[in-house]
Amino acid sequence: MEKEMEDEMKRRLARANSENEERARKEKAERKRIEDEKAMAEKLLEAHIQELKSFKQNVTTALWGIYTLVLGVIAKIVFWK
Repeated sequence: MEKEMEDEMKRRLARANSENEERARKEKAERKRIEDEKAMAEKLLEAHIQELKSFKQNVTTALWGIYTLVLGVIAKIVFWK
């Protein structure tokens, strides 16, 4: 009887240990997946920021061109009647 109880306790402990190991493996895999997704999101965000900076530079250049054109037209109207 005592031997059976001891064997049963060992089986329960072994099962609990294997369950803990499996849970730890799953948690590690989940953390890895989350870290990979975070790295990918950071790369995408950086690429998006670079696109926005490029767009801003293009718009700024275009607006300066329009501003210069408008000033040129005004200067022509004022000084070359």
